Amino acid sequence: MSDPRPPQDGGPGEDRPDNLPPQHNLPPPPGDEPTPEEKAEDVAGVKPRVASMKLARAGQVIDPDGTPVDERDRLDTANASLLDALRITFRLLIGGMFVLAGAYFLSGFQPVNEGERAVRTVFGAVQASDVGPGFQFSLPYPFGELVRVQTNPPPLSEESRFWPGMDGGASRSADQIRARGSLEPGREGSLITADGNIAHARFNIVYRRNDLGRYVRNIYPAHEERLLLAAVRRGVVTAVAEVDIDELLKQSSSEAGSVAARARQIAQQMLDEAETGLFIEQLRMIDRVPPGALRQAFNSVQDAEANASRVVSEAERDARQLLNSTAGQAVASLTELIESYGNAMELGDAEEAASLLARIDAVLEGEAVPGGEFAAPVMVSGRVTEILNDARRSATSSVSRARSGLESFRAFEAQYAENPELTVRLAWQGALTSVLGRPFVQTFMLPVDGEDVLRVRISQDPELARQLDREQKRQEAEDALERRNRERMMDRFRTQTGGTVTGG
Repeated sequence: MSDPRPPQDGGPGEDRPDNLPPQHNLPPPPGDEPTPEEKAEDVAGVKPRVASMKLARAGQVIDPDGTPVDERDRLDTANASLLDALRITFRLLIGGMFVLAGAYFLSGFQPVNEGERAVRTVFGAVQASDVGPGFQFSLPYPFGELVRVQTNPPPLSEESRFWPGMDGGASRSADQIRARGSLEPGREGSLITADGNIAHARFNIVYRRNDLGRYVRNIYPAHEERLLLAAVRRGVVTAVAEVDIDELLKQSSSEAGSVAARARQIAQQMLDEAETGLFIEQLRMIDRVPPGALRQAFNSVQDAEANASRVVSEAERDARQLLNSTAGQAVASLTELIESYGNAMELGDAEEAASLLARIDAVLEGEAVPGGEFAAPVMVSGRVTEILNDARRSATSSVSRARSGLESFRAFEAQYAENPELTVRLAWQGALTSVLGRPFVQTFMLPVDGEDVLRVRISQDPELARQLDREQKRQEAEDALERRNRERMMDRFRTQTGGTVTGG
């Protein structure tokens, strides 16, 4: 059905088709009542001209199609659309706030890596001071915080404050320190010892953050290194001022009473008083030298002392080897007993000396020492055993020779009692044969012609004389060598009066 109303542009209206039934008798649909112009057209049967101006009542507006509309209805529609838009925006805003709140809450979960510990705080107060590695939770900032701390920071070195520097701030090595009679303040650091000498030293510091609660409360990370070095420097200055330079140059960092140990004690006390939570595990003195001008003199003294220590060590080693090779396990007991025996002899205490001598004999025989510290038998070995065995063999041989001589004398005595003349002749003949059989005796055979006087001019055989001389000198050399060996062996067992010789 075509619209009977005139077109929007005010042109001539369109005619109703002839084949359509008339609509005048039908009631208009709701909201589509005919306008006054349409009613006039129906009555007159003539389509009126569209007006060039539309009039509306107060409170109405003209729609684009030319129909007056109540302004309140139109505003209600706009308000409803705006309300819907605001309602959607509010819902989106609420959802975003929930997302942000969840993200803010989840931000409290933070990882604590290996080698780290964390401190959990709530409103600035420490709630937990030793949170281990893992995924840990804390209230998000600013309500709470999870402060992560590396427990074992890298070592520090103090190489500039007490050591001469070079141009550019680099540190010299010990060999590069110049031999000068003065130091440049602010550039060439030094220490003063108890005897007023100047020394240079360098230190290495190994520390850890022990009490994390105190560390987080009292230490600003940017100031940590400066605070630690200040405490160490104070300790080093105090410790060096308590020793002289000779003691400083000789000791090592591992000694219990060393400068490094004393400096560490003082520095740690200062850090504990400041409640820093830092703990110095090791303070090692990596180098210490005298001033450059006196370095050569100090090195000479140190070399001499080192050489003396080496000689003493070698002498003690040789003494131990000699004593062990002489008496073995019985060295300690024999040395103590011999020393006591010598003291008793000097004091004239014959009874004590006899008792000590009996105890010495007991030790040499491998028996228990009566009334002494060595109640159990001690095994004697080495040179002492050889001497004792030689003495026993010599004693046995001497006894055997004496007994053999005694038996020979008794047989000779019995033979003389039976036939004295024959016994004397046999003894004379044996003695003459023994004398003539010696290598230095020369025998001459002379004819007997019955004369009473026999004159013989003889001279010694030169070859035989040379042989006799060589043999005599060889015998004298052997006797002298044996005598020296005996004296040297006795010197090894001779105890110096007033001294104590130990086997260990």
